[in-house]
Amino acid sequence: MQYVNNHWLKILALLYLFILPIVPRYIGLEVSSGGGAPFFSVLRIATVLLLSAWLLWGLFLTLGSAVGLRPRFSSPIFQVTMLVMLYLCITLISALFSHDIKVSLKYFLSESVLIGVLVFYCFYSVFCCRNTVDIILKVWVMSSVIVVLIGVLEFLIGVSVFSLVELPGRREIAEGFIQTKERAGFMRVQSTLDNPVTLSTYLLMTLPIVVYFYKNSFSVVGKVVYGIFIWLVMSILFLTFVRSAWFFLFLSAVILLKSKYLYLTFSGLVVLMVLVIGEWSGLGVSENIETITKSILLQEERQVNKSTVYRMEMLMAGFETLKASPFLGVGPGNFGSEVEGVYFGEKIYFEHHENYYIKVLVETGLLGFSAYLFMVIGIIRIIWKARRSETNLKIKSLYTVILLSIINYLGMSFFLDSFSYFQVSFLFWVLIALAIITIGNNGERQQYLVPIKSNK
Repeated sequence: MQYVNNHWLKILALLYLFILPIVPRYIGLEVSSGGGAPFFSVLRIATVLLLSAWLLWGLFLTLGSAVGLRPRFSSPIFQVTMLVMLYLCITLISALFSHDIKVSLKYFLSESVLIGVLVFYCFYSVFCCRNTVDIILKVWVMSSVIVVLIGVLEFLIGVSVFSLVELPGRREIAEGFIQTKERAGFMRVQSTLDNPVTLSTYLLMTLPIVVYFYKNSFSVVGKVVYGIFIWLVMSILFLTFVRSAWFFLFLSAVILLKSKYLYLTFSGLVVLMVLVIGEWSGLGVSENIETITKSILLQEERQVNKSTVYRMEMLMAGFETLKASPFLGVGPGNFGSEVEGVYFGEKIYFEHHENYYIKVLVETGLLGFSAYLFMVIGIIRIIWKARRSETNLKIKSLYTVILLSIINYLGMSFFLDSFSYFQVSFLFWVLIALAIITIGNNGERQQYLVPIKSNK
């Protein structure tokens, strides 16, 4: 497959990938008009520019007949396309039969559904060539360095960095976002992401990539730099005080940290973080350990279990709502206006969807939920199949890293409406694009490894 020169588009896509987790969603521009002041998020403007440039590039290719995009039925990109199209079609049908069709169509066209899929095809088509996957992952890591350092700074000063400056549009997009969040009396780091759960999801997707570069670094300096950064990522993950993230961190450590030095680093980090937290807050270490333990076991007097109660009530209310529209649901984007329940004795609408799976189930019904699971499991199966047949150890480890990052994202979706936070959902689609690019490049590589029979 041959492409015309698209270096400018590659640079634009890499810049977009770099700023995606760094720029908070609520930073943007207010434009005064007659009836009000519309807000334009910087990230949304950047997304529109990237996809517009990509579509124009694709149009020039099509008009100039520079490339024939006719993948075989057995190719990975064709299989993924069929899975994605099935998911999009059923979601669109659910939107057309929605309780509020205007809201549903707007949600379908948003970053949560269609725009995310377009980002996948953008990265796949732009970088579908050799020696680009590592470059994309390095840009990802460079961006994560800034996110982590801002998180470290927040921990040191005790407040959100973005509360120290006035930012346009901040109040309109996320009022209360910048307030210092606590758990068991400790500040929860959130950095540039919307909340500690989103930050922990992003770091869980990033950690396997950093370990991948650590293991493939042949210089002492590289090992030291990546080793320190692994330590910092795990430290910030601890400081988010997200219990589910701690579980997936442990799972990632078991899978990735096969080196005895990394095991010692991980074990030492756990002990050190307990000591640092204990001394930093001015309490005795033993007293702090007891406080943290109670927080984890949901026995803390400050009602740390509020989030757990909210999620349980949301689940029960969601299942009750599903009974009215079991097959196509209430329509994409209508969860917050349709799902009503009781939370601490007060009747509320569950506008904060802290579980993506119940959201999909209620909004698109059993058909949409089945299509989503079919798509996700199908994509994971394609990557896993490629990993099993791979003989090159570096490429095999790359498949492992991508799979683990995807699984961490999907696992954290039980505690987060992950596709609504496009700073992490777009990265999910980028990971899939990288996996399909790697599979395609490996197929081309295998063609040159097939022995040619002699005529003698």
